[in-house]
Amino acid sequence: MKKVYLLIFCLLVSASAFAEWSHFYETRRTHFYVDNASIQAVDGKRQVWILGNSKARKGSGEISFKSLQQFDCKEKMNRGVVYATFSEEMAGGEKLSETDVPSAWTLVLSDTAEETLFKQLCP
Repeated sequence: MKKVYLLIFCLLVSASAFAEWSHFYETRRTHFYVDNASIQAVDGKRQVWILGNSKARKGSGEISFKSLQQFDCKEKMNRGVVYATFSEEMAGGEKLSETDVPSAWTLVLSDTAEETLFKQLCP
């Protein structure tokens, strides 16, 4: 199963190198962008690449992240499948960390970036 995630990650990373990021949400700390061309259905779920630019550099040197997010439209839940942090904006500079271990499923909360994506992916 881990090989499947790695293959999906490699294919999507190469495709996301040419991503056209569209701003879709903002908090006090972060601007969020989505690659609408990356939206796809996988195993009955919907997934999409997102990117976040922090308004201030974190202690680890991170200023941006890129994440493959998966949504369960029936259960109104989401999780991260792949997550990487970067030293420069828009996933540029040095890659500081990376994981391809999916996070636990969590409920999509109101008034969040996840809810905005959920409404777009799960009409």
